[in-house]
Amino acid sequence: MQWPKINEEIHPYDKVGRKLKNAFGQREIVTMERRFWDYLFWLGTVDVDIERFVQDCDLERGNIPFGDALSCWLRNQYEYRQREGLIQPWWLQEEEPPLLPDED
Repeated sequence: MQWPKINEEIHPYDKVGRKLKNAFGQREIVTMERRFWDYLFWLGTVDVDIERFVQDCDLERGNIPFGDALSCWLRNQYEYRQREGLIQPWWLQEEEPPLLPDED
């Protein structure tokens, strides 16, 4: 699948809605912060089948909004890759991991 780039002028914490194919083959609008979209699209350039990743998330999310569930899955993927020493995108700074929950 070809993933179009998100406008770089959009701040990483701004919400962006995109259509994704859910587990049932229906296109659904999913809203997440741009930083999560960037990470999802980056995962597609390495060893992750992101269509399957998205569909598995949809099957497991229960009543949680799709975007919230997918953001959580992406955080978990980030943490897993960090723990395992797997490649991460160059734009992630170890000092301030942008995919971890914000401190309130």
